[in-house]
Amino acid sequence: ERAAVAVANIEAAEDIASPLSFAQSRREMEPNQPFLCCTSLGPHDGMFSTQSELLATGTLAAIQKQMIETTKMSALKGEITGSMMWYPIH
Repeated sequence: ERAAVAVANIEAAEDIASPLSFAQSRREMEPNQPFLCCTSLGPHDGMFSTQSELLATGTLAAIQKQMIETTKMSALKGEITGSMMWYPIH
């Protein structure tokens, strides 16, 4: 979602019309949306954090990153399992 907000704001600032957008206005993040960061540090290492605390590191974070990647790609392909998992977020 943050990437979509960033792209919309860049397009609005540069006066570029995206074929998928109907408005050229700036967007804001929803105030209750937490900022979560999952960083890969290799195939078996990573870190998962919020703005203020580290939630997981090592293999657990790498597995979590792989789950996010797998389910998000599944949702983007229109597969029912991934779509159901990501529906409450988007």
